[in-house]
Amino acid sequence: MAAAAIRPEAGLNSPPSRDDQVAHADSERADVALAAAGDQQAFERLYRQHTARIHSLVRRMVGADGDADELVLVFQSPVGSVLDSPDNITVTPNGAILFCEDDASGDNDTHPLAPGITDVNRLIGIGLAGEPFEFAVNRLNDSEFAGATFSPDGEILFVNLFGDSAPNSGMTCAIWGPWEKGPL
Repeated sequence: MAAAAIRPEAGLNSPPSRDDQVAHADSERADVALAAAGDQQAFERLYRQHTARIHSLVRRMVGADGDADELVLVFQSPVGSVLDSPDNITVTPNGAILFCEDDASGDNDTHPLAPGITDVNRLIGIGLAGEPFEFAVNRLNDSEFAGATFSPDGEILFVNLFGDSAPNSGMTCAIWGPWEKGPL
C-alpha cells in the first residue's frame, strides 16, 4: 500500500503565515501600549485573547476549575532595593519563584558586589515561605537578566544577560544546582 500525503483544505488547520504572525504580534504590542495608557477597549481585547489559555494552564497546575479562578498575590516588593521592576518570572522545580529584574526605575541604585555600576540588575528568589533573597547580581554591566527557565529535568537554570550594544556582550548562562538543597 502506498503512503499518501493528506493536504488540508486551504485555511483549515493550517498554521498562520509569517506575515499573519507578525501582524498579530504588532497588533498585540499596540494593545499592550494602549492598555497601559488606560485604554479599556484594548485591555478587554487582551483579556479576551488570553483568558482561556491562562485559565487552562492554571487549571492544569492546580487540578481544579474552582481553584484556577482565584488569583493570589504571593509577594509585593515594599521598595526597589528588595525587588526593582521585575519583568520575567519562572517557577522553580521546587515551587519557589525566581524574578529577573529590569531595573527600569532609573534610580541610579548601586550594589556592593557591582562597584561602578548603577541601576544594578539581579535575580531575586522568593522562597516557599515567601521571603525574598538575592540569587545573583549582574557585575558585568547594567543590562537586565531575562528569560530564566529550567531544563526539563530541573537540573539546570538557564538565564540570559542582555548585554550592551557591544558585540558579544550578551550571553546565556547555565547554572547547575543542587536545587533541592536550597531555597529555590
